[in-house]
Amino acid sequence: MKDTIIVVVAHNSDHVIAAGGTIAKKAKFGHKVITIICSYGVKSQPHLREDVVIKQRERETHKASQLLGIKDVIHLEQARYQDKTILKNIVDIVKREKPTMVLTHPQSLRPDHRAVNHLVVDMIRNKVLSCPVYTFHSRGITGIRKPRPLLVINTTKHFPTKAQALLTHKSRKLFTSLYLWKIILTDRYTGFLHRYKYAEVFDRIF
Repeated sequence: MKDTIIVVVAHNSDHVIAAGGTIAKKAKFGHKVITIICSYGVKSQPHLREDVVIKQRERETHKASQLLGIKDVIHLEQARYQDKTILKNIVDIVKREKPTMVLTHPQSLRPDHRAVNHLVVDMIRNKVLSCPVYTFHSRGITGIRKPRPLLVINTTKHFPTKAQALLTHKSRKLFTSLYLWKIILTDRYTGFLHRYKYAEVFDRIF
């Protein structure tokens, strides 16, 4: 049986950085991956017009999605996470797609990431989600990892695809260069801990 995996993130590169190898691997084996992006992140480039940034983000996301094998990318075009419309839109997608797995941000110091986490947790509390829900692995605000069940994915064969997908985000070259080194070091170290060359880890929250 094939899975339907929904990845809910704040910005257009978040899923590539945190789960690009896993996404590529799942898609390679025929599973359906859908990414929901809640914001275009236009404030990161205040010197450019909003419509210019949006077009750049959409173009880069499309290229990255093709590389990773993502079936569908849904931009919600909203950054006001307290607006109930954004939650309703995600709920509608979840009810339509009936995912077998959801991936999202952990609790974080970054407001956008934390807000997305809260949206997913709200769906758990309201029994919208019945499938396993995982957050990108993090030690959280306290720096101490909570003892949750781990999902470890060997991404050795798919790490080059992840790196290539990240490099499609050319509108922010410095950001991309820094995060390329980060994912190399993080995924390599995670792989070492779990006896793989490269790996990604997720915490199960439901």
